[in-house]
Amino acid sequence: MRPNVSYRAGGHAPGPEKQLELLVRRSLAARWKGRHQVHKYHGDEYSEVGMPDLFGHVEGRYYGLELKVAHGYFTDGQKQALMATYESGACAAGLLGFKSTLQQPASYWLLPAPIVMQFSYKDKRSWLPLLVVERGGLTYLNLTPLEVFLARP
Repeated sequence: MRPNVSYRAGGHAPGPEKQLELLVRRSLAARWKGRHQVHKYHGDEYSEVGMPDLFGHVEGRYYGLELKVAHGYFTDGQKQALMATYESGACAAGLLGFKSTLQQPASYWLLPAPIVMQFSYKDKRSWLPLLVVERGGLTYLNLTPLEVFLARP
């Protein structure tokens, strides 16, 4: 199942991580309409290492999300930045997306920062599944695990 994305006529289809970003943005907007902000971090050679791909707030609570598509790995800088954000009391997590195949539908997973620190594709026991919801011809993620994580003291 492909996230429903659009792009300008004559433009190129967005890559897998950009598709994941658009899906997350749409899902945040549907769940917390008017009560959230999301920003994309555009790093360059002068930027701080490891900043999360998406950051913002939901109902005043700061979050940072590092997006990865299948078989992508978190760099040491990304792990350290997520953990520093988490230790400050904010929500920091990795969000993994796997495209659908003939054998399996697309799947999405939330990994809180402490899990990202010990990340392995072999050990998925601590990964939190994000269910896919189809509504009005569009695909959304059920962000309940993120909502629970945002509510932590």
